[in-house]
Amino acid sequence: MGRYTPQRDSRANPVTTAIEIAFFLTGLGLLATIPCLVNTTPITMTMFFFLGIPLFMGGFIVYLYAVIRDLRSHGVM
Repeated sequence: MGRYTPQRDSRANPVTTAIEIAFFLTGLGLLATIPCLVNTTPITMTMFFFLGIPLFMGGFIVYLYAVIRDLRSHGVM
């Protein structure tokens, strides 16, 4: 028998997809933060300000969108 590999549905749940995007953006924000934490220089600080913070905010906004969309689909909001 072959190995089982789960197939993604072509019509994936939009809330799940949004949470995956938020997770990815937040991970990129963390990766942009690590150099600043290890060795703070003007370049790493600039990288944190112009890459890390916007990626964190993007992840937060996408996650907030997913939560609100899920609450509305269940009739809570």
